[in-house]
Amino acid sequence: MARTSLASILTVLALAVLASTTLVAAQSPLEECVKTFDANKDCFTAKSTNEAAKYFKVDYKNYYKVVTVNNTFAPITNYTLVIRGAPKTNLPTNVNGTFEIPVRNATVFDTTSVPYLELLGKRGQIQSAASPSYVTSACFQKLISAGTIKTVDDKNVTNANTTLATADVIFSGVGQTLNVSTGKWVTQAASSDPGALNRVEWLEYFAQWFGLEGDAQKITTEITARYNAAKAAAARAKPASPLKVAWVSYSAPASWNGNQASWSFSAAAYKKDLVTDAGATFVTPAVSTYTDVAEFRKQLTDVDVAIYESFSNDTLATFTSAFGLNSDFKMVKNAQVYGLDKRVNGLGFMDWFESALVFPNVVLVDLMTIVSPRAVPAGVTRRYLRKLDSESQGVVATGECSGDASAAQSVQGPESASFSSLPTSAATRRGGAESSAVTAAVAVVVGIAVSMIL
Repeated sequence: MARTSLASILTVLALAVLASTTLVAAQSPLEECVKTFDANKDCFTAKSTNEAAKYFKVDYKNYYKVVTVNNTFAPITNYTLVIRGAPKTNLPTNVNGTFEIPVRNATVFDTTSVPYLELLGKRGQIQSAASPSYVTSACFQKLISAGTIKTVDDKNVTNANTTLATADVIFSGVGQTLNVSTGKWVTQAASSDPGALNRVEWLEYFAQWFGLEGDAQKITTEITARYNAAKAAAARAKPASPLKVAWVSYSAPASWNGNQASWSFSAAAYKKDLVTDAGATFVTPAVSTYTDVAEFRKQLTDVDVAIYESFSNDTLATFTSAFGLNSDFKMVKNAQVYGLDKRVNGLGFMDWFESALVFPNVVLVDLMTIVSPRAVPAGVTRRYLRKLDSESQGVVATGECSGDASAAQSVQGPESASFSSLPTSAATRRGGAESSAVTAAVAVVVGIAVSMIL
């Protein structure tokens, strides 16, 4: 018995040593760097290059860094991020928050932050979320259902304080805050950054809090490469007379607009990027918003494709009713009207406001299936854009999350190599508005030929 007890004790001691070794090994390279502290040693071997994003910058010191968000629509905010274990003396004090990094967990107050953290492999470190029912991610939904991600009660400050007490960082959109007693708020402005590829690079912003700049750069490079490969294929397939695309919206009379209906064209830079890179012409009249629908309709005369920015699971009929259109308009006659809601969660909230920001390559290919389908790899279907006359919304459910729900999100969309031999011949692939335009042109030619024979 004595021998057995001794053996058990030795086994326990061995396991304890192994566990302590594992804990030490589990420390991040940043924490290892400051173990034997040297203020002159640069611990940030991977630094953000920040080549596209306009609204954030990073100033690296040896063992801390200052991250600045300079969104033109909100006050400038600065955050000091110091390596966990390094001295906290002589740090900048005129900042909006000081954080030890790598952070061990995070809270999200907006859907936009979710896909960035998922791509970095940090979904499993999201400890809580406000309004999680808005999120479309299947694996995020799964973690909510399991209770792994808690819901922040944003209607009750006391309850919210309890949930947020252990949060290392709270990511939120511009102006999204809650009156709780924590200094861990961080503003992100990814959706405000103007260009399609600008928004991808905000992955490097989120990476700052986890010390994952190197990983973020690899992912950003991959998404950018896929985008540029699709763009090059669309350029090779671009017709002499590109199709015209307009992004339009309708505001019904309400108290907030003085009970005045209005109809608008969007001139957003990222939408122009996407349309022109897909091989089409972006329609932006000198006046963007109209209160006279007849004047608005005049601007739609030559539009081939309309992207309807709505939140109501619309049909072609509800679109034409809102704008007072009929089949005299090309986009109606050819049924080339699309919504942004092909992918939604069970409550109808759209993935467009979530993963579309980090996957502009997928949005680009969505548009290419409409305006330059010969440049799209075979078998590709649209993820975000829904054809209003014939397609239904696809509802994302937790069952789509197989395996480890905390695992990193993979990059979506066709790989770069799949575009190398495109476009295909005209006889091989046609569809979308391009097909409708060709059909209309053929009809005109045939009509002329018949009239000449007669």
